[in-house]
Amino acid sequence: MKRFSFQERFRLKERDFFQLIFDNGARTATSAFIMWHINVLDRPELVKKGTKKIGIIVSRKLGNAVRRNRVKRLIRESFRLSRENIKDGFWMILYPKNGCGMESAAEAAYELKKIFDKAKISGNEK
Repeated sequence: MKRFSFQERFRLKERDFFQLIFDNGARTATSAFIMWHINVLDRPELVKKGTKKIGIIVSRKLGNAVRRNRVKRLIRESFRLSRENIKDGFWMILYPKNGCGMESAAEAAYELKKIFDKAKISGNEK
């Protein structure tokens, strides 16, 4: 029944994977986000775990728990709807900046598209 859910295979949760991306990944920033990303197609041991994954880190500086959880939900939903427009092989960590001002799914989708374009990871090129 959860046809439109954010599936487990797209979540980046393990500490080792976060550390791998922080240590070896590229960093891109916009007015709303900081994103670290890595292409895992060169690493066969990681490709079998999935080719598109996202991890979200939200600081307490962003607001109370209700606000932080809302921002995470908006980012996850925007990623779910736009993941077909991301090149295969990218794992990313998104960090919304303090005062990012995302109040709707449309704003979150716009900000995600902006950072994906800046990082040159949007498009279905293989």
